[in-house]
Amino acid sequence: MKHTYSTERLLLTELSLDDAEFIHELVNTPEWKKFIGERNVNTREDAEAYIQKILENPNIHYRVVKLKDDLLRIGIITFIKRDYLEHFDLGFAFLPEHTGKGYAYEASRTVLNDVAGDPGRRRIFATTLKENINSIRLLGNLGFRFDKEIERENEKLLLYSLSIVIQHVTIKHTVEEVDPPHITSHFKTLQDWLFHICDSRKPKKSIATYRIGLFESPDDYVIFLVGLNTHTKGKNSYITRIGFKPSNMYFQLPKSEYENLSREQLIDQLASQLKDFITTEKFKTSFLAKAESINTDFGGQIWSK
Repeated sequence: MKHTYSTERLLLTELSLDDAEFIHELVNTPEWKKFIGERNVNTREDAEAYIQKILENPNIHYRVVKLKDDLLRIGIITFIKRDYLEHFDLGFAFLPEHTGKGYAYEASRTVLNDVAGDPGRRRIFATTLKENINSIRLLGNLGFRFDKEIERENEKLLLYSLSIVIQHVTIKHTVEEVDPPHITSHFKTLQDWLFHICDSRKPKKSIATYRIGLFESPDDYVIFLVGLNTHTKGKNSYITRIGFKPSNMYFQLPKSEYENLSREQLIDQLASQLKDFITTEKFKTSFLAKAESINTDFGGQIWSK
């Protein structure tokens, strides 16, 4: 792993004791505590001790992500060999005010392009909680695929993996994103919506993968479905484009479906309903079943040939 990386907008540098104030701020953000855990870093001295332990462990690599313009610290990329995983694990965390701007993808892709050049490296892992939708979406954009669910310290984690096929080259993989919804769905249930899609306009060309995603706001949840195909743009350059949008690609969940549920309970309920759907004859005889797989942003792969 390189000591530093440079991209169009970012500079990645090795973690040092000079980063103590930033680390103190980062590990105490609500997102870090919710999705990564409490680190009991309450003072600058605690942060320095936390950093020192990282620096003394040869299996842990932290790179601090900075904006090139003013060297402002905005996040970290980690590359760690954990004792419970066979391969190294990629991680990322950013201050809340710097999310949603493509920085995590840009920094992670740069590190992946480097470590994928190791001749002895065949796979890279990543783990996340099932409720961390943004992390799951980013891993998908980076090319990771859901592997399985594992348990660590009484906590269930989703394990994602990235297979390294080509060595000593830079692989560029761009994923077209879905626009946020600007319409209101009138379907009563998730199954009603999915059955409608099965009976509606079919894609003109074959679709490799269908993606089911979730938009969230303080007021509602909206599910979407699109078909994806990955194309070669040039040598070692790929792009995943949306190849199919159903006429009713959005489904706004009725409030009665989630008003008494926690977010985790809602995700579990959606995953269960989708698994029920793929057992129906309607699905088995539809164009959806002709794809190689169906993946969700919130629960990994739910179906494959």
